[in-house]
Amino acid sequence: MLQVGMIEKIRSRLYGKTSFPSWDSCAKVGKTSLSAVLVPLIADNTGIKVMFIERPSFLKRHAGQIAFPGGVMELSDGSPLVTSLRETHEEMRLATKLVEPLYLMTPENAVTSGFLVYPVVGLVHIHPDKLCLDPDPNEVQDYFFLDPFNLPYEPVEKKFSHDGRIHTYMEFPLTTGKSIWGVTGRIFHSLIKDLAVLKEFS
Repeated sequence: MLQVGMIEKIRSRLYGKTSFPSWDSCAKVGKTSLSAVLVPLIADNTGIKVMFIERPSFLKRHAGQIAFPGGVMELSDGSPLVTSLRETHEEMRLATKLVEPLYLMTPENAVTSGFLVYPVVGLVHIHPDKLCLDPDPNEVQDYFFLDPFNLPYEPVEKKFSHDGRIHTYMEFPLTTGKSIWGVTGRIFHSLIKDLAVLKEFS
């Protein structure tokens, strides 16, 4: 099956090479704050799905935005992997033992908020119809799944100016009227490119 072939392809390519560095070894530029997110992949009989969360509208930061579960590094976190799993458990009550870490993506700079975001791609070993999730209403308003190869609309490249520089990101419109944009859009776009290469050779 396609999704099985893709997951096995990831495992075979990374076998013996997967590395999740400590926070001490991660690059930090200037006043940049460090954070990590989990990019959750879920495989079922229809293919691979990517899980997203929607932030509550009452938050002071990122209100109503579509995101991946994750957050700021804490001093007790040893690595981006630890941060991503801890935050996902706190936000979604997803047991760490159900997540198989696959690989660490290139970090993305969240330009306006000043965070350097380390995305950890992980395979969640539960069928999406049987997910045992209990989102924290203070952190998560809703969650949903997207097939990265069957998007509702074509993504659009967006540009914006910040501190005298032009920055770009991919925006993915959703049927709800919201969209995946900003650093989450860039991470999702990179993930789709990664998976497309694996799909071609699966």
